[in-house]
Amino acid sequence: MTTYNDFLLKLLLAVKSITFEDISKIPLEEQHIIASKIEELQDYLESKFY
Repeated sequence: MTTYNDFLLKLLLAVKSITFEDISKIPLEEQHIIASKIEELQDYLESKFY
């Protein structure tokens, strides 16, 4: 069974693996919104471990 911290760590690794190429597949008018949300999520997850 996955613990909460294991889940957060896996989610952090998944979020950190998102590239500009991935974001470029999103419609242009939404890219900045999605990039901002990804950054917020990454910051939140990193704060749980660092």
